Amino acid sequence: MKRIGKIIAGVVLLSTVATVAYVAGRFDNSSYHTYDHRASALVNEQGVTVDMRDYEGKFLLVYFGYSQCRRDCPHALGLLSHVMETLGTDAGDLRTLFISLDTRDTPAQLEGFMRQFHPGIETLTLRDRESLRNMCGAFDIFMTETSVSGSESAISGHEPALFLLDRSGGILDRFDFPVAPEEVLGAIKDHSQEEGIAI
Repeated sequence: MKRIGKIIAGVVLLSTVATVAYVAGRFDNSSYHTYDHRASALVNEQGVTVDMRDYEGKFLLVYFGYSQCRRDCPHALGLLSHVMETLGTDAGDLRTLFISLDTRDTPAQLEGFMRQFHPGIETLTLRDRESLRNMCGAFDIFMTETSVSGSESAISGHEPALFLLDRSGGILDRFDFPVAPEEVLGAIKDHSQEEGIAI
């Protein structure tokens, strides 16, 4: 937990001064905006296929990233750790998800990557590339890929964004980075009054 404390301290400092480089390049999302992201096939930490509908009845903080990301994702996960630490047992119906955009990420890889962050952050991977494209389109997430070998490609950059979802999976808020933890906490509390999150 000492390491989490150091990460949180860094996030609070960076949130006021950091700038995030915009990543050029993206999927053609135009045909995916009407796609129901709740149906995208995800794989949880136990290797079981789930989708957003399995989280109905919960409010969700969702961040999309990947384990090989060396800057934006650790910063965002540090922010989420700070949010979770601040809420503590008052988080109530709120769940926090880290969804990998890299099809090479496995539950085992993510488990190792996540050890330095808050243990309450759940990790999910997308089951296949079609689910990846659908999810990126539905959330309007920009990302770039590079060829690895043959037809295989890997994510090489992405636009960091955090989403707050309601009990039915609808998007309540989008937070583009850099964002202060206080802004995220304020939005959660505002929606808790409107929607009944137990905070």
